[in-house]
Amino acid sequence: MSRSDPRAVVLAAARPLFARYGFKKTSVDEILRAAGVSRATLYSYFAGKEEIFNEVVREEAAKLQRSVEEAVAAEATYSLKLRAYFQSLFGSLTECANLHNLSADVVTEIVPLAHGATVDVRDALLARLTQLLRDGVAAGELYVDRPEMVAEGLDAVIVSLQRLFLSRRDTPAMYAGIYDLFELTLRGMRTRGDDDCSTPREEKR
Repeated sequence: MSRSDPRAVVLAAARPLFARYGFKKTSVDEILRAAGVSRATLYSYFAGKEEIFNEVVREEAAKLQRSVEEAVAAEATYSLKLRAYFQSLFGSLTECANLHNLSADVVTEIVPLAHGATVDVRDALLARLTQLLRDGVAAGELYVDRPEMVAEGLDAVIVSLQRLFLSRRDTPAMYAGIYDLFELTLRGMRTRGDDDCSTPREEKR
């Protein structure tokens, strides 16, 4: 990052402030002091604190997406790609939370606020998960009847677990529990179901 790029300087200064104090308790004046730029300079790039916050969130979400894509691309089979998808999501969240020392109170405040700014990335990640399931089925590695519905269900679980994980990441068993949950899910996807289960059994005579 170069000091000749005031926009990047403002975002870099605002990121740790939002992480430490949350959105409401971080003021524009604090961002100005941390960035070392004038009010006029800040407002020439941003409409206000909300736009700065949204841009910080978008940058973090984009980093998360790149991390997931790189992890998935590094694996050869679809089972391993799905495992990498889940592990990278929560691994990147852990790294981000620890790097910025996010408190439970800050997580509770900023996660809902960040929802709107991360819609594009969340949609892209859901599309990636859906495609992984489709490709895994086509390759004969996975047995999933409705990849789109399964992907949406998994995405809903991931979103719920992300908030819980961020607010309780100091609990050692938390990551292990999440990992076990998705390992169990993957095991089910790799197992061919009983074909007779979908048809009613004949009544005993």
